[in-house]
Amino acid sequence: MQDSLESALREKMEIECPKEYATFKKMQDSLESALREKMEIECPIESATLKKMQDSLETAYDSFEEISIDKRILEKADNIYAAVATFDWVDIGTPIRLQNAIRNGICEINNEYSIYYRKNNKRTKRFL
Repeated sequence: MQDSLESALREKMEIECPKEYATFKKMQDSLESALREKMEIECPIESATLKKMQDSLETAYDSFEEISIDKRILEKADNIYAAVATFDWVDIGTPIRLQNAIRNGICEINNEYSIYYRKNNKRTKRFL
């Protein structure tokens, strides 16, 4: 979810503030590069271990089947219960859905990376 949100925020910033985004991206890349170099010099064993862990996690994540939580867990469990509720629901689990929800005024993202649900043009509930 964090990656989806981050990706959506970057896309929004890239479209709405291209100059600022380019500056931000250069600063971020420079900082990441400097931190990586400093860690490799001052903590070579930890740096190599961290890189191996990251590679292992990426390999494991890439091997997972893309399947919804409904199919993976909920449909197989015998201790899940449902309750009748009366609230609106918008699934914003992907960057495209989040972008559409923002564009359609269903939700907004503030500068603290929080997402708020909007109803009747009013902010009603923070859900991330």
